[in-house]
Amino acid sequence: MPEPLPIRLSTRGGTNQAIAFDAKYHNEALHIYRADEQIVLHSYSATEIYQILQSLEKQFGQKYFPLANNVEHLGRGNEKPGLGMTILQVGINASITHAQGSSYLGPCLERLGYCEWNGEPHGIQWRLIQQNISDRQLLQDLADQF
Repeated sequence: MPEPLPIRLSTRGGTNQAIAFDAKYHNEALHIYRADEQIVLHSYSATEIYQILQSLEKQFGQKYFPLANNVEHLGRGNEKPGLGMTILQVGINASITHAQGSSYLGPCLERLGYCEWNGEPHGIQWRLIQQNISDRQLLQDLADQF
């Protein structure tokens, strides 16, 4: 089976801070690439994404949660609860660099129809708009959307 074409998305920073990137689901992982290049910036397995979603649902329900990926706070272990900190806590690759991929994973979760962005380029937050996502549903949605 040929590799799927990547989907172009953008991080949620302000006009001069938003970064275009490509994402595709292949070999049971969501791969995030620098736009128009084949350099993988981050990869998240379907299992890891499922664990992240489960943790976010448990922590926040349908309330907004922050990006929470400040490199200094993550490094000291005192970052506030949110997407980046959740990746660091439940992620299979528990590194600060991997947790900082939350800037890219958030828009991917939007595309999947699981999260809604608060529309703010500063103070970026999302909330879960779909709960009780099964692992089977996630696999299907990843294949359909990426």
